[in-house]
Amino acid sequence: MEQRCWNRTFHNARMTAIYFTDNMENIYKKVQFNRFGISTTGSGPDKMYGLAQCYNYLSQVECALCFSRLRTIAPFCFPNISGRVYLDGCFLRVEDYVFYKEALGPTDHAICGNTTRYGRAFVASAGKVVAVAVSKAEANGGYGEGRESSSAYAMASCLRTLDAVNGARRTAKRRRWRTDHGKRCKADGANDVGYRATKQLSEGAFKVLVL
Repeated sequence: MEQRCWNRTFHNARMTAIYFTDNMENIYKKVQFNRFGISTTGSGPDKMYGLAQCYNYLSQVECALCFSRLRTIAPFCFPNISGRVYLDGCFLRVEDYVFYKEALGPTDHAICGNTTRYGRAFVASAGKVVAVAVSKAEANGGYGEGRESSSAYAMASCLRTLDAVNGARRTAKRRRWRTDHGKRCKADGANDVGYRATKQLSEGAFKVLVL
């Protein structure tokens, strides 16, 4: 789990909790059926935009449970209204501006998982499954999985709000971003070996690699 908050508040700070509650309720009504939802609440300069999405491997029931957890964590950003929460099966983002088409951003980063390290064979397998997952996601509506025998598994998922406009440019940037952050995780291990679990988070793409 990761939560990130940014220091932005509404002009009328007292309305933040009300707008957030309404926003989460609107999203929940959509998530429980579609595993995805967006909502806008508030008015004037105090508008709140929210988006939640579950990974495709979750059932509708599992997604609803995952979102229920998200909405209990996100309020810890208060009184800030800009925040994100990443769980293993779902994620949530809330902002004071329309962000739904953002694919890349200055806060993109990698999370290198636990300190269990594996040899170069695993690193090679990991590189293959990530490439497969990303390629499948690009061709199949934003979601893809990759598996290398029984040693490595990868999942890639993009926001459903991203469309095919400038798709080639986004794809190229995403691949460069993936490579750069993958090297960063490997650089933390001894003898250029890989971590068992990594997560790479960008504005619009989320990738998970596990053994």
